[in-house]
Amino acid sequence: MKSLARSAVFWTGIDGDIESLCRKCIRCDLYRNQLPKLENHPWEAEKNPWVRIHIDHAVNFFGTNWLIIVDSYSRYPCVHKTSSLSSESTIRLLEEDFAHFGYPLTIVSDNGTSFSSDEFTSWCDKRGITWISGAPYHPATNGLAERFVQTFKRALQRSTLSPDQALLEFLIQYRRTPQSNGKSPGELLNGRVIRSQIDTFRPIENCKTTREFEIPKSYEFIKMGSPCYVKNERRKDEKSPKWIPATISKILGHRHALVKYENSSLEVKRHFEQLRPRYPQKDDSDFPLYLPNWNSKNHARCQLSKLPESSDTGQPIPRRSARIRKQTKFYQSSTWPRKSFKRKRGGVMSIINKVLKNTYLPC
Repeated sequence: MKSLARSAVFWTGIDGDIESLCRKCIRCDLYRNQLPKLENHPWEAEKNPWVRIHIDHAVNFFGTNWLIIVDSYSRYPCVHKTSSLSSESTIRLLEEDFAHFGYPLTIVSDNGTSFSSDEFTSWCDKRGITWISGAPYHPATNGLAERFVQTFKRALQRSTLSPDQALLEFLIQYRRTPQSNGKSPGELLNGRVIRSQIDTFRPIENCKTTREFEIPKSYEFIKMGSPCYVKNERRKDEKSPKWIPATISKILGHRHALVKYENSSLEVKRHFEQLRPRYPQKDDSDFPLYLPNWNSKNHARCQLSKLPESSDTGQPIPRRSARIRKQTKFYQSSTWPRKSFKRKRGGVMSIINKVLKNTYLPC
């Protein structure tokens, strides 16, 4: 426009006048282009999982609606299939996840009717949740949920499985995949790496500590092939046997065994406490009876010798001892007189006085 005007006329400040005229044109302002986009202002990074979550709806996808929930710290996603977009249905689905992970501090969403209703805002206030929404028709404010909606749709469209099965397969793989920080969403949220199908190719590391289990002496009969009794857990009445004979066919771990019923091919798993030792029964014919050989020759040799008869048949021989007995002298107190010893007093001085008293001294 400036070049066209200068080709015909010219005055000082022609460019400024043309620009001022265009800026004041109301018709031009109504169809002017949008201003350049501002630099994205990121959300503050959370230090703990499940503090701020972003939610959104994927409407009319595969003939139904989907509620998308993404944790801002771990990027852990939750997807729920729903036929209704009402606030009541949205609250019910959110309560299912909150029962697992607890209530967050902040919920970020767009200005959809299911989120901006009085029912939803009052529900957030009662649970101490701050609800934040962006400007209408500005999805970049809730970009975390919006971006996951695209990833979710693209994954289900590429899958050859049914939508429900494809959703489960997508969620477990997404939660298991490490991010740019080297950790997966499941590890950041739950504190552990969740196990997926790809982990079946890795050898299982046995981190269990070996512990010695001592079998009590009353259970030492539990060995492979040993007979036993199994407790009859299906006993109907008192006439039914309490124990059923069986044989131990295999030991399972430290406290279980696989037993086979006698005269049957049925094998059941039982705890050691449900078993009892069984000893094989024997008939009388199984026990050999050892009798001496009573031949006539041996019998003649085994004649008992007779005791010698006493010559004096009139008087019997006494069985008591023939020693001479004396009368017992019992203990008595002594009768001799006892001397009473008195303690002398005075010591050395009394002896000196007695000596001086008996000594004659000349005048």
